[in-house]
Amino acid sequence: MLLQGIAKDAIELIGADSATLHVFRRKLSNSPHKKWQEWGDLILAAGAGKVTHDLIRSMKPRPDGRGNAATRTRKPQWIDDPELFEKEYPELYQRGMRALAVIPLSLGRESDGLLGIHFWRPKRITARDLDLAQMFACGALPKPGAALGHSPIFPV
Repeated sequence: MLLQGIAKDAIELIGADSATLHVFRRKLSNSPHKKWQEWGDLILAAGAGKVTHDLIRSMKPRPDGRGNAATRTRKPQWIDDPELFEKEYPELYQRGMRALAVIPLSLGRESDGLLGIHFWRPKRITARDLDLAQMFACGALPKPGAALGHSPIFPV
């Protein structure tokens, strides 16, 4: 319930239609060609708004997706072009989503997380939207991270 409340607050602040929080156990690649981490086990998932429970659980970041890029680069990633969104995320587009942004979260040495912000209508994601999401993550998430047995949660 705590993480779901955080997702609801993110929706209200940013004006999104849904939001998710995903926490993954970090898994380092053994491949010399892949120095970045790959996604490990899903530890926690929560969301609010138009996103359903089944969709929340199935939204594991893809190796070539924006969640992985956000964690690798430690910078927010987004997609707001409807045609590109349909091409890259056909399953989400078919469900009605039209734009998304992901904010990487650092949860300590063994875990990573993502704050996902979703728009179920055409929406150009602005620098202001991304700044608000990052500031929200900084201010809203340290206490839940500590309560979950992790170090405080911060955007990376």
